[in-house]
Amino acid sequence: MTTNQHTREELLGRLKVATEAYEKISQNTHAACNIGAMDQNGPLYEAIWQSFEDMLKLIDINGWFYWWLYENDCGRKGYPVIYSDGTQREIHTQDDLIDVITDELE
Repeated sequence: MTTNQHTREELLGRLKVATEAYEKISQNTHAACNIGAMDQNGPLYEAIWQSFEDMLKLIDINGWFYWWLYENDCGRKGYPVIYSDGTQREIHTQDDLIDVITDELE
């Protein structure tokens, strides 16, 4: 196994954990707010999301995970990434994003 493959697998593992946590937190905080058990502007809601974002900062590579979760809606929006040579690639899957990150790191 080469270092690049190990890095790719490690990054994919990190992204999967972050995505799963994001989706669970999102679903559960939304449900709690809907039934009145949590205020979206309250301290518990803010503490939960601040903790998640602090964790994300520790594992994120150049802001790509943040972009994946918050801007590209975990790939559902399929936003493109534009490489320095002008080519574009739509990002729909975690593998798509990891390809971009590993290309950037080479």
